[in-house]
Amino acid sequence: MARKAEIPHLGWSSNVYPLDAADFGRVPDYEGAAIPAEALPDDAILLYIRPDGPDALLRGRGAVEAALRADPAAVVPVRVVFKPSVAKWNLAATMVRVLRNRHRYHCTGRYHIAAAAVRDMGLERAIRTLDNPHMRGKVDRHAKMRRLEESLRTRGYDDARPINIMLCRTGGRIDSLRQGHHRVSACLECGVPKMCVEFSAAGALPRRFGCSNAIVESAPPATGPVNVLCMKWGHKNYPAFYVNRLYAGVKAHLHRPFRFVCMTDDPQGVRPEVECVGFPPDPGVKGRKWPNVHAKLLVFRKGFASLRGPTLFLDIDLIVLNDLGRFFDYRPGDFCIIHNWIERRKLLFRAPPDVGNSSCFRFDAGTDAANRVYESFLRDKDDPSLDAFFRKGSQKYQTRAMREAGRVSWWPADWVCSFKRQCIPPWPLNMFAAPRRPKTASVIAFHGSPDIPEAISGFREHKGRKVPMHLTCRPAPWVDELWRRGEA
Repeated sequence: MARKAEIPHLGWSSNVYPLDAADFGRVPDYEGAAIPAEALPDDAILLYIRPDGPDALLRGRGAVEAALRADPAAVVPVRVVFKPSVAKWNLAATMVRVLRNRHRYHCTGRYHIAAAAVRDMGLERAIRTLDNPHMRGKVDRHAKMRRLEESLRTRGYDDARPINIMLCRTGGRIDSLRQGHHRVSACLECGVPKMCVEFSAAGALPRRFGCSNAIVESAPPATGPVNVLCMKWGHKNYPAFYVNRLYAGVKAHLHRPFRFVCMTDDPQGVRPEVECVGFPPDPGVKGRKWPNVHAKLLVFRKGFASLRGPTLFLDIDLIVLNDLGRFFDYRPGDFCIIHNWIERRKLLFRAPPDVGNSSCFRFDAGTDAANRVYESFLRDKDDPSLDAFFRKGSQKYQTRAMREAGRVSWWPADWVCSFKRQCIPPWPLNMFAAPRRPKTASVIAFHGSPDIPEAISGFREHKGRKVPMHLTCRPAPWVDELWRRGEA
């Protein structure tokens, strides 16, 4: 009997990096021994770095060339695959910094990335500014930071001094910035759009322990425009700047043409790049004042807002902090939605309910499958036997209707992060430790309480009442920083 070929031990970046497509004109295609598909992630563009050879493009030459034909300054989403210099059984050299540094190697190429992208992906272990430089020895770091900013303003970024991102650095799984913290802040302060970056690597956890990212089913990047949809009603709870900041986050992290549509009853104050459409007529859900959350089920109607093609719905109280392109490439044709989060204690003895959270979902607008969701809603909204599906919101019924109309797939769990369930430490640590900024998520959802302002200021009271200790959280200034980038 023929022996089954062994799958090689490879690692890959926890992030998809938006790199200049022009940089890959100097990178040759991979010509070494064949690598089985099951040993690689499914991203459309894969850069391969190794300690015993030059960088190579494992996959995606066609996608890079197509992007360059459309725009010579195009940016493409790239996953970096690397050959570990540490044996997969040597967990100490993968996890322990002193041992890991002995095996660290660097890529041979130089690439370009926006400083804002580095900041948004949460790669920095600390934010270093003129007011908060890293102090070491007797060096006047404030003066050095001022000289750095002056050099960037007068001469631009020096490609001979690339920042360094180490792959699978934290816990053998998560990328982080190894060198360049001051340069990232200085570039953002001085308006320098691009930085030179190099990647380094050493080891990665074997897949049986949880690899750097889950292998997911995806398709090549879409070439046509896609749609992003949100909705807002009233002004008291969610003013227009919620929509404006969401648009800014999408624009920064979606590197393909898109149409941004907001369904609203009050377009005043919404930035002109956002296309505002009114709410459809009241469908008549019992006990509900219109408009309400059930409007999400009306966007599935064929012809709604003349939408066609892949459409990503986002609640306006979300923060976008990483690449959104993968949400359009993942399992094309499926209805995709995040599996709803529930309290940790409720997961001790049972699996989570088979319900999605409608703060982030995707469907193909203008298709018969999407229209069946809409038709099911009109048919079932007055059925007394289905009252439980409509009583507390729309997402329970929406999950059911999408499953009847087609195939439903959950987003990978680390793509959409719940601030309440995943960023706030469990009790009693929540009383002493601040909420953690997620490393690999593209979207942070603020469902229920705390909302975004409460997360920024600290969650101790809600509507004049004290919050139980196990639900409180300390202030999270990083939320404020991410959210306010969309003000300009």
